[in-house]
Amino acid sequence: MAPARPAALAFDVVETLFSLAPVRRRLAELTGDGSLLDLWFARMLRDAFAIGCAGGYVTFSRLARATLGQLLPDATGVALDHVVEGFSLLEPHPDAAAALEAAAAEVPVVTLTNGSADNTGELLRRAGLDRHVNEVISVEEVQAWKPLPQTYRHAAARLDLEPARLALVAVHGWDVHGAKSAGCSTGWCARLEGRLSTTFTVPDVSGHDLLTVVERLLALPGPSRSRGAGRDARGDRSGSYTGVPETAPGGIVVGSVAGPASNPKAPAARRRAPPAQ
Repeated sequence: MAPARPAALAFDVVETLFSLAPVRRRLAELTGDGSLLDLWFARMLRDAFAIGCAGGYVTFSRLARATLGQLLPDATGVALDHVVEGFSLLEPHPDAAAALEAAAAEVPVVTLTNGSADNTGELLRRAGLDRHVNEVISVEEVQAWKPLPQTYRHAAARLDLEPARLALVAVHGWDVHGAKSAGCSTGWCARLEGRLSTTFTVPDVSGHDLLTVVERLLALPGPSRSRGAGRDARGDRSGSYTGVPETAPGGIVVGSVAGPASNPKAPAARRRAPPAQ
């Protein structure tokens, strides 16, 4: 089946929208070698995937602390916590703002993260990107890490959409493969990996930066180019939609948000961040 224009876009967060540079700097301060981040993050994902395959679930913060402690057994608890707290200080990639703005001008936008919704909401707020995002969705809500299929289907259900009407935008080939396998549309950004593994399902679109991926997803043929979709549809032919904010499961405030050009004061998804973890 040929890919169709999605009714909403879901953005991965860590490494897709936000850089791990602050975490790398803290790790370099502790060990003198920031390149250790690559091994640490890979082990985090490995362990999360293994636990998920066995039917379990561990939060991002707990897994980050445990895998870092495994790599640095002589580090103090205070030192490990300082490095892990760097995940609350992530900085947006240069292409993130333009991509989110372009997406939000056309369709509802959500984030779908393996991290916490609270921390993600605070990262978006601090970077001034929260106004482009309707909902912050975390795998915490289904107690399973991406790329398990229930994570993507849960995001689609939160928007009252069939999975095929939701597109995931991510820089990780495994994430795009998982979303495609769950029935979603996909857009892969090559900024991180450069080349996609031949073992993964081919994404519907790809590009070297997030904005290109978004533009190509929105250029796919499909139904009405009206912005309204799912529970936010208002039948408005103007290409924007407005409404009274709702409270979604998990306490996230969900606004029916218009694009920045048409309604710059429209509400966006916001969650109060917890103390640094």
